[in-house]
This record gives sequence, structure tokens and C-alpha cells, in this order.
Amino acid sequence: MLSSSSRLDLFWSPSKRDNYIVFGSDITLYKVDKYDRHNSNIDQQGLLSEDTYAKYLSHAESQYPKCMSWYPKADRDYLVAVGHVNGRVSLTSLDQKKNDELIGKEFAPRHSRQCWCVAWNSESSPTTMLAAGLDKYRTDTSLLIWDINRKGSEGSGSELGKVVREYGSSEATYSLAWTSANHIITGMNKYLRVIDLRQDKDKFANTTQTKAVYGICIDPQWEQKGIASYLENQVYIWDLRKFDKPAHSLPLQKSSIVKLAWCPKRLGLLACLCKDSNAIRVFDLQHLSNVDYEQPFSERPVESPSGEPLASFDWHPVDQNRLLTITMTGSVSDIKLFERITIDMNPCESGTQQLCFSQVKQFGLYNFDNKDDISSIMRQRALSQYGLHAIHEEIISPVHAHRPEAQLWSWARHLTTLLETDEKFSRTAVASDIAADGQSEPLTRFVGAKHITEKLESKPVVVKWDGVGGENLPPLTHYYSVEREKCLKICKWPCRPHGEGHRLSFSRSMDGLDRQDQVTAVVSSLEKEGCFEKATAISLFHGRIDDALNILNRGAEYASTHGLGSGINLSIVAMALAGINTANNALWLSKCRELYNKIDNPYLRATFAFLTCGTNYKQIISKSDISIADKVAFACLFLPDNELKAYFKDLENEVIESGDLSGVLVTGLDYAGVDLLQTYIDNTGDIQTAALILIRSFPSRIQNDERVENWIEQYRCLLDKWKLWVLRAKFDIFHKRFLEGPSKSALSQVYLSCHFCNKSIMPLQINNHRRLYSGGGYGPRNSVTVKKTVCSECSKPLPRCALCLKHMGTASGLLGNRAESFSISPRSAEESGDRGII
Repeated sequence: MLSSSSRLDLFWSPSKRDNYIVFGSDITLYKVDKYDRHNSNIDQQGLLSEDTYAKYLSHAESQYPKCMSWYPKADRDYLVAVGHVNGRVSLTSLDQKKNDELIGKEFAPRHSRQCWCVAWNSESSPTTMLAAGLDKYRTDTSLLIWDINRKGSEGSGSELGKVVREYGSSEATYSLAWTSANHIITGMNKYLRVIDLRQDKDKFANTTQTKAVYGICIDPQWEQKGIASYLENQVYIWDLRKFDKPAHSLPLQKSSIVKLAWCPKRLGLLACLCKDSNAIRVFDLQHLSNVDYEQPFSERPVESPSGEPLASFDWHPVDQNRLLTITMTGSVSDIKLFERITIDMNPCESGTQQLCFSQVKQFGLYNFDNKDDISSIMRQRALSQYGLHAIHEEIISPVHAHRPEAQLWSWARHLTTLLETDEKFSRTAVASDIAADGQSEPLTRFVGAKHITEKLESKPVVVKWDGVGGENLPPLTHYYSVEREKCLKICKWPCRPHGEGHRLSFSRSMDGLDRQDQVTAVVSSLEKEGCFEKATAISLFHGRIDDALNILNRGAEYASTHGLGSGINLSIVAMALAGINTANNALWLSKCRELYNKIDNPYLRATFAFLTCGTNYKQIISKSDISIADKVAFACLFLPDNELKAYFKDLENEVIESGDLSGVLVTGLDYAGVDLLQTYIDNTGDIQTAALILIRSFPSRIQNDERVENWIEQYRCLLDKWKLWVLRAKFDIFHKRFLEGPSKSALSQVYLSCHFCNKSIMPLQINNHRRLYSGGGYGPRNSVTVKKTVCSECSKPLPRCALCLKHMGTASGLLGNRAESFSISPRSAEESGDRGII
């Protein structure tokens, strides 16, 4: 049954899949064809979509039409029944060439009144039954059912077609729908009624009282429990097996409902159109009967392509998820409703993975072998217990040593070493933030350079150049404070000296080395690693010209010996550096700037920038490609307090935006560090590294952050999905250890319970022990004989052990030496907990 409560409506042909009718003041037939962009003869106004257009076929005039129903069978594919405002139902054909005795015939009620709905019985074969719902008129019936092949008797009010049944005396029938060849559901006044044509005409098969009697439609895939109707802006779903009340109700709509329709090819897909709305609400109700779903249906809008308010719509009878819509102005659109695609990864033991996806009844499986995919990397790392080792043993696989995770773990390992070995660093680097109520909130063990330098009072120190020609150069200005020294330690740079002069006096620092010796130690370590360019830059930043020249010469010799192409660059830089005593020479400065543009190594470029920039270090700390740790260390040496704080703030925003893991040196593992890890996860999908590194910072204030909790839980679920149960258990132990600390023992997860009342036995017994030891009761304080034969809650007898015949819940021999009665000291009971229970 299809009815129209709006001025314009449309209907797909039930027998010809490419024909549809536009129903208004007259009836117009169109055919849908494929759209060819190269065909200039196609009228652009007839476009329905990018792929289809409408071609006019014919039309039929009708006076004051109210509703219509298309003949459902192919033998009369152009025959339609039209209900009029005067209550008459006329049969019209849109194919003028066909001759049929039914064409032009009318079926009229005894009294004239409005026809609300009309419907063919598509379930019977052949289709001869036609039902019409009429408005109320005194005591006359409002539901008439005709048999179009049987002639009425004289004076019956119809020339052809006999009224076989009449229902609804003194009522109005607003909607109806055939459920089978002999059953019809109607909405009459305040009742939904199920009519069985095989019964007496005065009886109804089922009735329920409701005001939702409009727009009755039935899901052809779900006939028993897929009956929908509406009242104003509320949709109700009915189940014929429990017809006394609605089985479900859908959310209230913003305005009154115009039309409801089930998809004929999809189970439980209901479309709803509201008045003056430019979108159709489509509800997927497949899981309505499943109580396990929190929300048993899903909803999504299908908007009009033109954005105009819609007048009506209709599902295609054959093509799944295809809709035809019409606007108030008569614009028709052909819409394809695409289903949501469900994607999942199939975990497997081999290197080949499977990507599964499903869309309604379609299922796909895609095999791929991508060792560089993050899911493969995370699984391989999980199998090697990645992140669960001690921090000093945490090793990144050599295959992935170039990945940013390696820098993150290196920073965490180095910072942990400083916290464990340097008492001064651990005492001042790990701070607490004071909350508004005066309570201290733990920050994190892994602090960043920005947090360390929040309270900064530095002193400038003049450092003279050390080397040939250094006396002709203006001295360097380094800045010193305790906070800067900590940042330099984190960056693995030599700490700055106290005092002034060419040869300065140095205090003792970490590793038992003088500060002057630290520069040599750091530079020597870099040379062993083959980082001659970085060693040159650090030496020059500390005013050591001769050392820088020697490093360049050794690097050039090393490069030529091992066949490396960087030896020529090192020799050129050494020659340029030898002329540093003429730094005020304009020609020398211009040549250095030329070399700066020709050299690719970031540290050699930073060296030339340092020699030519004067005190403007922006080219080094902002525009160069040296590592973030070296940028931070250089800024701690040369920038005054205000500039240093501003630079760290800008650098923090930069690393958070880019998701560079090496930026944790600036942010630390605080809220800013969580923001950085969020960007990193968005870029890579690596929740494994984020969860494992954050757990190591516990206890801290970020442990209650919703994002942190979500990453940890997602990684636990990922281990479960991979069926790595043992690793999941180790991860839970690892998480618990950092969350609560090593002093707290894990709570018991297994306990004995009474068979009758399911209450725990063990906690009651231990509590009884503690009460006796605290002074209650009589008898000796040093030992207590415990026998338990019944449950403390329900007094039912406890089961006995099959071997020793003792009752469950009785203290075992682990807590005493006697066979029948066990002596338990207070201390042993407190320490053993419930381990000694049978």
C-alpha cells in the first residue's frame, strides 16, 4: 500500500525496474536510462544522478486524485488504481495502446467521502482484490474490498467489481496494508486491526488500541514483527505475536512525519520522511529483538542532492539500497544508499596478514605481506617483550634502530640513569605541582627541559677562544644556572664551567670528571662513533679552535681511509676555520656564507652559521636540521633567560604539532608530552610505544588522563586479539607495578565460596583470626585453634576434602605443625593472608 499525504508523490513500477510514476494533479510515466555524457541530445533537466536520467513516456489525467496503487503483476504492468477525494476508485492505464476491460472503470462507495488510501492485494494470484480506506460517514463502513473480476448486483453501486467485504462501521480508515492473501492490517480511528477475510465479516483477528494509525507499512522480509506506523512525529514498531502494545518506538522526529517505507530487499531497513525536511532518516532495525545491544538500531540521514525540502520518496523494488526522491518543486533524484563497511584485521602466526571487510551480504578477504606495516612491527615487538624489560636492558631491534622510538627509549634510559646515579639531579629535577587546595600533585619522573627552566636565574660567563688566532676574536658569552646544567646533562652535552678566563677553574661533576675534561670526553665519544661533524661543532661552541681543527683533520683522514665522500667537505671546512683570525674580514665572511649554502651536513652548516651570525643564533636553533637535543643544549648555552623560555615554548608547540618523539626532551611525559604522543599516534598508529613509555612515568598526574587510559586499554585488547595471553598477563603485572609501586601486593582474584550462598569463606576466616588476635574472646593470645565446619553466612555444612576429610575453609598445614588443630600466630596469619586455606 502506498498513499500520499503531500501534493507530489512518486512510485517505482513493481514489475518494470526502470519505470516510475510522478503523482500529482495528473499521473506521468518516466523511464530511467543510463546517462551518456557525450550524447548532446539528452535533456539536462532530466538528470536524476551522475549516471542516470529520466525520459518521458506518457501521462494520464485524473480529477482530484488523492492516493494511488500500482498493479503489482506484469500482466497489467501499466494499470493503476487512483483514489479520489469523493471516495471513488478509478482504474487507469498509462499505456494507451493496451485494451483492457478494466481501464476506465470506477468503484464507488454508497456515500461520497474522501478516500485516504488504496492498495492491491499483491499476495494473491491472480491479483483481483482491491481495498480502499475511506473517511467516516455516519454508520457507513470505511473499509471496502472489491473483487475486480466479479460483477456487482444491480443497485450495488458499481458496474464492475463486487464488494466482497466491508469493515469499520462508523469509523474512518486512514491506512491499510496487505500481509497475505487473506490478511489485511488497517488503522481505524484509535485502533490497529488485523482482518482475516476467511472469518466472519463482523470479527477481527486481532485489535489493539492506539492513536498511531497512520502510514502502516510492512517489511516483506520481516512480516511478523516488521509492522510500522506513526502518529505525528513518533514512529512505532509492532509485532503481531505481541500486538497489545508497540514492540519498539523510534526517537522523536523534529516535525510531523509524511511517509514511512521499508526497504523491500533489506531486512529491517526503514526510511522516514518528515515535513519540510531535506533529508530522509534511515533506521537499521536488524537488532531490535537482541537485548544484548545497548542501542539496537542505527540511524543516518540521506540528504537531498539539491538541498531542497523533500515531498516524498520510494524504494526501488529490485535494486538494493536505491531510492527515488522528489522535492516540493518536482525535482527528482536517483540516490544510491551506500552501506557502512566493516573492516577488521585477522591476526595470524605467519608473516602474511589478512584484511577482512564486509558490506551487507558482501564479504571480502585481502591477503598482504607488509613487514613495514605498524601492525606487523607492533606484533613482532610484542613477541620480543618490547617495553617490558628493565629500562637499561630495553633494546630496539637493529632493523628498526632508525625509527623515532629508538630516540625515545634512549632518552628515557639516559634520564633514568641520571635519576639513579646523580643525587643532585634527582633531588631537583623531579618536582611536584601544588594544587589550589595546597595538596601536592605528583608530576612525573621524566621531566622536560621546558619544565626544568620555568624558574630560571642565570648568570652570564665570558669564555675566551682557545687556539691560534682566538685572541683576535670577541669572547663568547655562555649562561650558567643549575637548571641549564640539568638540561645539558639530559642532552649529553658537557656542563658549562664556572668563572672566566682562558683556562678556567672547574668543579667536579658527574662521572668524576672535571668540566674541562667533559668536553674532551664527549668529543672523543663522538669521534669513536664517526660523528666528526658534530664533535667539531661542539668543540667550536665551547671556543676550542685547535681541537675543532684537529677533529676535522682526523675526520678527513678517516673518510679517505674508509672511502667516504665527506672527507672533502671536512678538509674545506678546516681550511675555512684556519682563517678564523680574520673573522672581521668581509671577504672571509662572504666565502663562509657561500660554503654554508653548498654543504649538506647540518652540523657543518651550523658551524659556519655560528662563525658568521654574531649573536643572532636563530639560524642555528630554528632553521638548522641538527637534532632537537643539540638545539636545546645550544640554546641553554647561549640564550638569555627570557629568550630561552620563549624558545622552549615555541619548540614545544612545534614538536607537538609534528609528533616528533625526540621532542619529549622538551615536553617531558607530562600533559604536553601526552599531546605529543597523541599526534604521534595519529600519524603512525603506534599505541604500543605510547602505552609502554607512559606506564614507566607512573605514578604521575597523567595516569588519570582519558587518553592515557584508552591507549593502555587498547593495547591490552590488541594483545588479546593476537592471542598473546602470557604477554598480556606480563603487561598487566608491569602496569600494576608502576601504578601502585612495588610495596603493594596484588589482590586475590581466586577465592573459595559456599556452595549454598556463594559467599566467600576465606576473608571471613582471616577476619576472625584478626579479631581473636586483637584481644577479643578467651584463651591464649599466642595460638588459636581454628576449625571450620559450616558457612559463617548460611550455617550450611562445608564440603570435605576427599583425602584428609577436612572441611573446606579449614587452615591447612602451611600455617601450623599439628595435624588436627593448627596453631596460628598473629604475625603468620597477617603475612600469609589466605594462602593457607584448603
